Amino acid sequence: MKQTDPIRALTAALLGLASLSAPSAADALTELGGAHFSPSAPLVPGVEALLPGAGDIGAYSADLWHVVYVKDEVVFLLMEDGAGGWSDPEPVTTEEAVSPANAQIGAASGFVHVVWEDDRTGQTEVWTRKWDGVAWSDEECLSPGGAASRAPVLSSGFGAFIVWEDGEVGARDLAGRYAGSSGTWGGVEAVAAGFGDAHTAGISNEQSDVFLFAWTDTRNGTEEVFYRRRVNGGVYGSPRVIEAVGPARNPDISRRQIGGDSVSYVTLVTYEVDEASATEVWASLLGSDEYVVESLRISAEDGVDSFAPNLAGFGLFSYYLIESHSPNWYVTWTDAGVSGAIHLLALLTTSMNALTAEFANAGLATSRISEGYDSPRTKLAAFWIQDDGDGPALWAQFGSKISCVYLEVGAPNSVIATPSGTHANTMILRNSCGGTSGAADSARVEITPSVRDGLIWAPGHPIPPYTLPVDPDTGEMPIYLAAGGCVEAPGLYVKLSGVVVLGYDGVRSPDVNGDCLVDESDRAYVEARLGGSDYCADLDGSNLVDGLDLAFVDATMGEMCLEPADAPDPVVDVASGLSLRVAPNPAVARVRITVESGSRSGHVDGALGGAEQGGGAVNSVQADIVDVAGRRVRTLVVDAPATSGGLEWDLRDDGGRGVPSGLYWVRVVSGGSVAKRAVSVVR
Repeated sequence: MKQTDPIRALTAALLGLASLSAPSAADALTELGGAHFSPSAPLVPGVEALLPGAGDIGAYSADLWHVVYVKDEVVFLLMEDGAGGWSDPEPVTTEEAVSPANAQIGAASGFVHVVWEDDRTGQTEVWTRKWDGVAWSDEECLSPGGAASRAPVLSSGFGAFIVWEDGEVGARDLAGRYAGSSGTWGGVEAVAAGFGDAHTAGISNEQSDVFLFAWTDTRNGTEEVFYRRRVNGGVYGSPRVIEAVGPARNPDISRRQIGGDSVSYVTLVTYEVDEASATEVWASLLGSDEYVVESLRISAEDGVDSFAPNLAGFGLFSYYLIESHSPNWYVTWTDAGVSGAIHLLALLTTSMNALTAEFANAGLATSRISEGYDSPRTKLAAFWIQDDGDGPALWAQFGSKISCVYLEVGAPNSVIATPSGTHANTMILRNSCGGTSGAADSARVEITPSVRDGLIWAPGHPIPPYTLPVDPDTGEMPIYLAAGGCVEAPGLYVKLSGVVVLGYDGVRSPDVNGDCLVDESDRAYVEARLGGSDYCADLDGSNLVDGLDLAFVDATMGEMCLEPADAPDPVVDVASGLSLRVAPNPAVARVRITVESGSRSGHVDGALGGAEQGGGAVNSVQADIVDVAGRRVRTLVVDAPATSGGLEWDLRDDGGRGVPSGLYWVRVVSGGSVAKRAVSVVR
């Protein structure tokens, strides 16, 4: 049941959390695992049931909670009014609906989607409507076909996906549909089909239109929990089974982001397992490769049945940092017995530390828990059915997980490298729980090799990784980069306590061509792209090349890596002893590449093709032309003896096609030495 996974080593380095103990009974209603809850209270009277299932009945949208429920055979939407109260219930279903049930809600791309079961056609089908903040769309059937469809489960985030049971009991498949930014549902997709009785699904969305599904399946002759992944464009991975100590069913799933040297994702699956003495609730952690890393029982082994787990999760985000520095999940489930107690458990971090508390005596009812985001806090809402003597009602408890650090990035909004070394980037690490003071003493700046190697760095200037101080009063931290060139690939990160709190898409400089001098060629590159969105010319990261970008070049015009008197010949690669010149730069029709051997001091001793080379013969040369994404587009080779004095690139790739405008790297290998220069191609 256990497998090794690289993410275990990563999380062990990241977390370093102090040991945690369960809160006292008096605190159980207000604080659990860093989450702070208001007292529970009845929300809607007369609601009698929450059907088992992993879907949410609460969604956080436009900074307000939206709650959906079924009462008197009508699906209603209840919304916060923004003033500490609730709006009047809004009917979602029309009079055409018959016996609606199992209502679910999700928010994505500015829409609130509501789905439910409906018998209006004589058999159960899945229906939906969406709310855009102003009006409802028409009712729409999502499950056309000849078989009954039931138990819809909805997940939303970067998009929305609904999955439902399709077919009769004992021969069910799982089908689903995806809605992107337009809110329009695509065609029906087979999520789990043709293998057995697939039912009681859970679903999670955390990254673009990547979704993970978990469900109960009998394909192997007994109930087991399977899971699989749907990636961008609707491509599905192979189903995988979670090994359990007995029959397993009723899963929920949550995929969350974790920070480290790079951004990755981990997943938690909760489910019921039939053990020898009782049914218990278990959890399995899936690593970055989506194989099970660890499984453990999370309900008490007390001989009392525990069932209907429901899961809410939080991860790391680029613009604020959750206190625990790692993903954490909150799970509810119901214990059978006299009280029928509902439990809330905080499963903190990928080290699987757990806190648990009883938070409601609610009869034999199931519970739901939902999450939302409201920087610098993350929102939680728990729902259940409770009868306190006045009849059954939908109860709720609302809370938040406080995140005391949030980040601001000063203009310009991208990372700017300047040849002179003056900083053009200010990040603010501010303690949002305690005013404007700094939230850390220092932060670490790290850079990936692809970005580091794609820039021309000022000689003698420190290159990340390094640690910079944070102003204790303002929280400001400048980022200094003395470099030239442009790399669009992600790879510059800022860390607190070993965790990535901000990742930059790339690095750009007013020295666009990376020759360690801001000059007219750099200005011409930006000016030629006014009105467009060229990454390298869009210096302020506004997605528009405009006068501000030109002004940035003008303000740094003439800046060099070092003063000429102090700097070695900038065309000599001091590490390799090779001198590499490319001209003209920017290039319109062709580029002449001249290579010479030199000493480490920068003195040029001989020319390409010469008989006596002094500092070293350059008798065989290979030049690779590489684009900013690191792809090789052309290879040029001259074998000894080379008498042409250099190489020539006609601005075409190896297939004879002209390369598009942009920044390219000329990388020369000769005699075990390597040198590179940037060249800007202008069409």
